[in-house]
Parts: sequence; C-alpha cells; structure tokens
Amino acid sequence: MGSGTQGPGARFAPLEAAAQSLGSALAARDLDAGTAAADAVVALTSDLLVESVSQHDADPEAQAELVAALHTYRNAAFAFRRFAKASGTGADALALACAELLGQGHDHLRRYDAHKGDHDR
Repeated sequence: MGSGTQGPGARFAPLEAAAQSLGSALAARDLDAGTAAADAVVALTSDLLVESVSQHDADPEAQAELVAALHTYRNAAFAFRRFAKASGTGADALALACAELLGQGHDHLRRYDAHKGDHDR
C-alpha cells in the first residue's frame, strides 16, 4: 500500500481520514456517510493487516500497536454497521462503543508512530 519513502504517518493517512469521516458521521448520526466510511475503514484495515503480516516489523512493540490499531478501527466500523441497523438503547450503546473504539484506534496508532519515531532515530 505505501512506498518505502513514506513515513509512518503518510502510510496511514487514508485510514486516518476514513476513521475521521466515520467519527464525524457517527456524531451527526449520518447513516449513509457512516456506512460508506465504515466500508472504507474495513477495506483499508484489511489491506494494511495483510501488508503488516508480509512486512514483519523489526520492532515487536510497534508491530503490536499497529495490529491493535487496525483491529480496533475495524471493530469500530463493524460497530457502526450494527448501529446503523439498530434502534433505541441498543443503538445508543453501539454508538458509544463505536466512538470508544475509534478513540482507542487513534491511541494505538499514535503509540505506533511514537515507537517508529524512536526506532528510526
């Protein structure tokens, strides 16, 4: 997906943009935009997970943060898809879960970037 000349941040810019779109759609309760963003998140995380397996990271802590970020973002997308079909308190709980998962994904990706920055120095 990314080239060898890109830094860790540039490599994940499309995923970060899709996750941001998902969060914005969730906040606005825009089911159409959120479903499209969720689809993008799932596609991007799927590609990046395959890439992460084939390009084993020399830093196991960074690799763990990357895999955690990708799975967490993917779970947020699945939570949104369920939210889009739910109603009542179930919908509220799924919206909260999606928002929390997005936040956790952001945290994992920041920690990955920090590890990569430390490792590259």
